Parts: sequence; C-alpha cells; structure tokens
Amino acid sequence: MASVLIYGGSFNPIHNGHTAVCKYIAENFSFDKIILMPVFLPPHKEVVNTATPEQRLDMCKLAVEDMPFVTVSDYEIKKGGKNYTIDTIRDFMNQNPQDKYSIMIGTDMFLTFETWKEWENLGKLVDILVVSREKDDREALKIKQQELSKYGIHSKILSNPINEISSTQIRFLSESYKENTPVPRRVYEYMLKNKIYTTDKAVEEICMIIKPILKETRYIHSKNVERRGAELAKIHSLDETKVRIASLLHDVCKNIDKEILLQMSKKCDIIGDINFEESPQLLHSFVGAEYIKDKLNIFDEDVINAVRYHTTGKPNMTGIEKAVYLADITSSERDYPDVDKVIELSNENLDKAMLFSLEFTKRNVLQKTGKLPCKIQQEALLYYQNKVNN
Repeated sequence: MASVLIYGGSFNPIHNGHTAVCKYIAENFSFDKIILMPVFLPPHKEVVNTATPEQRLDMCKLAVEDMPFVTVSDYEIKKGGKNYTIDTIRDFMNQNPQDKYSIMIGTDMFLTFETWKEWENLGKLVDILVVSREKDDREALKIKQQELSKYGIHSKILSNPINEISSTQIRFLSESYKENTPVPRRVYEYMLKNKIYTTDKAVEEICMIIKPILKETRYIHSKNVERRGAELAKIHSLDETKVRIASLLHDVCKNIDKEILLQMSKKCDIIGDINFEESPQLLHSFVGAEYIKDKLNIFDEDVINAVRYHTTGKPNMTGIEKAVYLADITSSERDYPDVDKVIELSNENLDKAMLFSLEFTKRNVLQKTGKLPCKIQQEALLYYQNKVNN
C-alpha cells in the first residue's frame, strides 16, 4: 500500500510558494508519492490573462525538474472539461484500491469546503492537508477544522512557511519581474518566450474586474488615468506595468457607499491621524489598498502604496506613486484651472509637479473648509517644498 498526496490547482502559473510547500511536505511527511495535478479549467473562467492547459502543465513540469519526489500528472487535463476532486479520487482508487490518498488544499478552499461536490463523501475518502496562506488565518482554519471533524473529516493544518505570493499578482505583474522572480527561473523564461501573461492582457483582465463595480464615468476616468500613467512611466523611465495596473485600480472602491467604506476602514491597518468622517473623499484610496490585497491577491508594495496615497500623497514618494498621483489629476477629462500647468510640470519633473499640486490642494481645502489639509498632506507639502527648493 502506497500513501499518495494529490496537490491540485489551476497553477496559473505555478510559483515559488507552490514549490516551497512541496519541499516542506517532502521534508516533514513520508508520502510515497506527491502528485502535482493542474486542473483543466481554472475556477474563474472569466480570466482572460491565462495560460492554456498545456502551458500550465508544461510550467508545472519545469518547476519541479529538480524535485524528483514530485510527479506531475496530466490526468485532469487529458480528461478535459469540468472535473471534481471527488471524481478524480474515485478514479485513482479504482485503479489502485490498495493505496491511501490525501489531498492538499489552500486556506480559501478549506474554508469553503462544504461547497465542494459530495464534500462529506470526499472527506471520508481522503485526509486533508491545509496550506496556511497568511499569518493570521490559523484561527479561522482551526474553527473550520473543528466543524468538519463533526462529519468524520480528518484534516491537518500545516505549519508551512508563509509566502505572500499569488498567481493573480504574477499574471498582472509578470513583465515587471527581472532578477527576483516569484516563479522558478525556467518557468519565468517559458512565460516570456511564449508571451503568456502580458501587461496588455493584465489590463484587460483588470478592466473586467472593475467595470461592474464602478459607475460608467468612473470607469472611463480609470481608463484615462491608466493611459496617462503609461505616458508618465515612459517619460520618466518607470515600471510601466506597475504604473498601469495601479492607475487602473486607484479608484476601485470609489463607488462604494460611504458608510460601508467607513466600516471597511475599521478592519484596515491604515494610518489613524485622518478623520475620515470629516474627509470622506480620502476613504476610498486607503480602503482600496486593502481591497486589492484581500480581494485581488495583489501584495506588491509599489502597487498597494500607489493606490493608498493617490489622494493624499506622502513624503518621499516613489516614482510609481508620484506617477499614479499625477496621472489621476492630469487624465484627459480633467479641466480644472491650471491643469495644463500640472501636465507640463509632470512631463518635466515629477517632484515639481507634486509640489505645485499639493500647494493647489492646500489652497482649495482652505478656501472650501477654512481648515488645513490632513496631516499627511501637510507633511507631503513640506517635504516637496524642501526637496524642490533645495
């Protein structure tokens, strides 16, 4: 009798987090076989920025070339169509009834295990190994473990190393990666050679995500900001992929109701010196930064901070952060006084454009409210005054 672990998933693409878990299993468990099994259909069919089943299979094979303890199976890809884990396990058991099977799944899949086809039967056929994805998800996993144990389902929550890597982020930002790629080098070279995940495809996928949740005028604005951001990235030799992605996502939470935003902000680890009740126009950017982490699995700090600070600015912004901030206020539909001046300055010097814009904001806020802008905006203004004047 052999003990077999099946690790299934979209692997769109496979990354270092996946391979690290395989190594962890090999070092800490005694399975006779570890099978990596890409599915035929990714769970989100609407994804346009995707590899073919054959490409995902090829990438899995490349990723584990130096891992003889892992076997890549083409079973579900050859089978084609929509497949369920319970059917795969039954097929494998019919072929090798003497073997004992386990499956390995991630946090999200485990927390929604009751939505799986014949989940109770599946839970009685296999043991479940759960890959912890975030540092603070263990409590929720333990609660779910207790709930499922009542149905005779045995699971083990792994103490695996946490890697904040997501396939979604890689699809969006693959053209940004150079030396420190979050995927095995052979996989990265395969992705580039076959032009699997391009920035243009990532933009198309993000547009599909944001269009249903934004008003039409806000969606058009986001597209305009993305185009202007691309211009600034080219002019100032910035990472165009990150600027375009952050520009598209900068207003992702803009059309959410203020009261809902306020509730969402309480769950966010955001700076506490802004009175969002008094300055609700700032809410969407800080909540938006958390949203793209929680909902879109984007953990890249350049993108997150560009979204977070696109309304307030901050001292010592990166080029990407400045480009998104300035693209937002110089997009093609903007017609406020001095917009042409900001466009001219932002094309020439991002720091001077930041100073001009922050001074403009200070005057506006004082005129409308009789108060100074929030603390971080004042700090940003002082920073760029000193930097430009010196």
